[in-house]
Amino acid sequence: MDLTHTAVLPLHAHADSNLVGVSADYTIYVDILDDDVIHRAFGLDGTPAATIHPRADLVQPHMGHSNHWLNFRGPRHRGLREAERLSDMLRPFPVPTRMALSEHLGIMPLGLAESTILSEAALPTTNLTVVCRRLRIAYALPTVQLDSDNEPYDYDTVTLHVAQVVTPGQDDLLSSLPGLDTPMDCVVRDPYLFVLDTALPGAVHIWMLNHGP
Repeated sequence: MDLTHTAVLPLHAHADSNLVGVSADYTIYVDILDDDVIHRAFGLDGTPAATIHPRADLVQPHMGHSNHWLNFRGPRHRGLREAERLSDMLRPFPVPTRMALSEHLGIMPLGLAESTILSEAALPTTNLTVVCRRLRIAYALPTVQLDSDNEPYDYDTVTLHVAQVVTPGQDDLLSSLPGLDTPMDCVVRDPYLFVLDTALPGAVHIWMLNHGP
């Protein structure tokens, strides 16, 4: 299945947001979590909906269970590589993924330290799913540093959010969807995939699902 990016609908938010869901007529419902919750509703072209109250036929984001094997928690956020046997606690990256992450993050990754699925959506008529994930990636420091508690560390970690298409049993970060900073929620309402990027000012990205012949 091919995905065609069709729209970016900005939220102009000044706080975190979450994708409440998408109705059968493709109305998109979003809550902006400011001092008070701000309810937003709009169509595929960003036009505000007649009502901000979600309909009963809503498809909502969910964490899912089919890709629970991607969830993983390894070492501390920072520490000493040898003392903690760091290499035994990390999930290694394939060389192409490692090089792509190095170019994107400006570090040379040692491996995956943590992975948490935030949202999952199945792509219809396939065995594929789209997942929004929070990753923690470990990297080495050239010299030992001291933290605010005067504790030494020679590795640190960086957080990365991705939305990727997952084939059962395969974790290919190179299949991540482009153009996203902090993807948190995803929903499929055929023939569309909706992904909420919460990096301020926030936006809903829309892809068309191309089922093919």
